[in-house]
Amino acid sequence: MRIIVVALLLGLGLAAHADGFASFELAAGGHVPLGDATWTHASSPSPGVFGAVGWHLDEHFGVLGSGAAIDQYGLVGPSGTYKPTMWRLRFLAHAFYEAEVVPHLTVVARMGIGLDEMLLNWDQPSGGNASFRSEQTSSLALEPGAGVWWDAGIGLQIGGELAIPISTARTSKLIGAQYIESMGPPFATYDLAVLAGIRITSKRD
Repeated sequence: MRIIVVALLLGLGLAAHADGFASFELAAGGHVPLGDATWTHASSPSPGVFGAVGWHLDEHFGVLGSGAAIDQYGLVGPSGTYKPTMWRLRFLAHAFYEAEVVPHLTVVARMGIGLDEMLLNWDQPSGGNASFRSEQTSSLALEPGAGVWWDAGIGLQIGGELAIPISTARTSKLIGAQYIESMGPPFATYDLAVLAGIRITSKRD
């Protein structure tokens, strides 16, 4: 971990001598399912972490690469059949716009596109003996978001963000647990992400 931090700070320092500037974001918070009906029935509010590295082309525009991990709570299965668990991993590329609306307060809006991976596992009885099964599904990920950052020091900002993580339709044996022997109906996911964290930048003025 120490090596990663040192490498990050060195990279930000070198970036400061080029046009534009770099940033690193780390945030945590919760994801609340909004739709569709199959997804809201199967899931409940869940914790997640978000990390991103960005390049600010100028004072307003930039690009961002992000990764997010969500420990999905609330998945349900028919009584006596299986106990499901799931992780979601999202990897996106974003374009963003930001502006300092008052001294030391920056407002940011972004739009991302990428990949949403669901890693599903469940313990399922088989003839009275427990067995383990797993499933992985992928879909296109979209994510609009907006947030605010407050200058807490030179190169350091604290703030928060609201985003709408979206994944396009996919099928699963686990989601929509009433369909045990089939893939069940296709479903998309729509969540509200509420995040808070820090941003480290190579900007010095």
